Amino acid sequence: MPPIILTAPERQQHLVDRLVKHVARLSGHTVTVIPISRAEDDTTKARIKRAGMGSNLFPCLQASGLRKAALLNRGQPFIWLEPDSIPLTPDWYDKLVAEYHRGNRPYMLSSDSHPPADL
Repeated sequence: MPPIILTAPERQQHLVDRLVKHVARLSGHTVTVIPISRAEDDTTKARIKRAGMGSNLFPCLQASGLRKAALLNRGQPFIWLEPDSIPLTPDWYDKLVAEYHRGNRPYMLSSDSHPPADL
């Protein structure tokens, strides 16, 4: 079964801790946490600023975290969570895995760009 992965920027550690506990209580699953140090976070922000991307830093930090998760899993499926994602039902994991298999694609990505169709 695909592991559940979450990156933990140091500044969001309290949110990460809360989510890990919530997942364990809700469904009994364990979350693999990949830390992002404050120095790495600051380096990412500086690189983004030099590239002229303005103040839109948080999505880029999470993109960096997603890349770390993908490298850790080396082409194997995984479930990616962000610190503010909140599973709501005890069967959330099973539903995601079933939907992934039903889609028969190398990856499944949710988006809230065009609600409600793609949520």
